[in-house]
Amino acid sequence: MSVKVNVIQRSMFPRIIDPEDIILDGMSFGCLKDGVFEDGAGDGQEAVAYHQNHIGRGIHITCDNEKRQYELTLNLPSSSEELDDFFQMTARLAKLAICEVLLNDAPFIPKKFKETKAKFQAYNLKLLHEIMSVILNEPPHTMVIGCVFHRLVAGTKEADRMWAGVNTDAYRDWMHESQRRGNFFSEARIEASEDGNEHIALFRLPMEQTVIFPDHMELPVKFYDLSTGHPKCDISRWLVEIVEGESRKVIGTMNLEAFRRVLPKEKVSYFDAGSSLIAPLSREEVNLMMKEADHA
Repeated sequence: MSVKVNVIQRSMFPRIIDPEDIILDGMSFGCLKDGVFEDGAGDGQEAVAYHQNHIGRGIHITCDNEKRQYELTLNLPSSSEELDDFFQMTARLAKLAICEVLLNDAPFIPKKFKETKAKFQAYNLKLLHEIMSVILNEPPHTMVIGCVFHRLVAGTKEADRMWAGVNTDAYRDWMHESQRRGNFFSEARIEASEDGNEHIALFRLPMEQTVIFPDHMELPVKFYDLSTGHPKCDISRWLVEIVEGESRKVIGTMNLEAFRRVLPKEKVSYFDAGSSLIAPLSREEVNLMMKEADHA
């Protein structure tokens, strides 16, 4: 479920509207490039806006000045604060565009701002309660939540914290606390052999940096055929690529199962229902892991 705003400027002299014109005080915006979140908009002026005091799912912005089309999207369930940001951004966009604004395909009426916002916030809380109740009552059911910097996964531990509240504060706090710019989220990428007969999934792990690492062999949604739910290609090998920090120079590569086996247990802690937190690994620790994997 999402709430979406669409705007098309039809004036003979349309304004140029960029993401920085729409965001509010205290907000930033950026986009993912090669798995790393970078400040600033991407191609086609696409970006994700977030408030630094309550980082949540993010508000997706598209500003296509060539086509005079603008779009704001917020996936639900989100926090009340982020919904408030969304509607304030909608009001700002409506003022800049000076034309009809569609909210979920219906006209957005500024005079009914508070009433419309309250309706969506009530629905948002109801949706959060329903999803968390399913997680608690139908284990091992989980919920994958796309957020600003990376995805989060809610399981029974998270649902128990969030399902019973009369507001979305616990959900807001969990999303905010779990997204730290200094952490690296390791997400699989696929590389094909020269003949195209083999596909390898690689997880990158930078040394001397805290890493959020998936607990299971999983591919990002973009690698799945959404009509069937199956991967677009068969993965022959799952590997971990250990690299130096910012240079991303490859230090070594090992089989994913071997990596899990030789990774020091004291370096691993719970992150969420889908990932673990790996504490920074030194060069010496990595060298020792590589030797243990070779001799296993």
